[in-house]
Amino acid sequence: MLVKAGGSAAKNREYVLLNNYLENIIVRGFLIRVPFYALEQIENNSWYKQISDEEKPKVRSILQIDIVSKIMMYTEDLAILTESFNSDRDFYELLTDKNIDIGDKTGEFTKEANSLTFKRLLKIMSYLEIDESSSDESPLDKNIKEAP
Repeated sequence: MLVKAGGSAAKNREYVLLNNYLENIIVRGFLIRVPFYALEQIENNSWYKQISDEEKPKVRSILQIDIVSKIMMYTEDLAILTESFNSDRDFYELLTDKNIDIGDKTGEFTKEANSLTFKRLLKIMSYLEIDESSSDESPLDKNIKEAP
């Protein structure tokens, strides 16, 4: 595991945390795709084990719950990562803080996600603001095209 030279202990922990997150993002993507593939194979009767039509709705429900729970877990991770960068607090300290409701932080994060400004996004990503004239407009707005 690499650590940036010359940084404070908090910045080094932040770097290691982000680096670890990035290294494992491919695995996370794979893990969320597995239940989708299982659903598809079960519906097409190509799953390694035969599942009766009577049992398919139960299996489908369990797999859908698994998908939603993984998406929520990943969203919670992003919400707490964001909060840790914005408040200059350690990620794990926030997770264990009894005064912080992770569900509330996740809700705040998802509400705020559509209105993130470029400057706020840079802070979340821990990037330096290179151009002082950077727009405060949401980076998401720039990528949205109006329907013809």
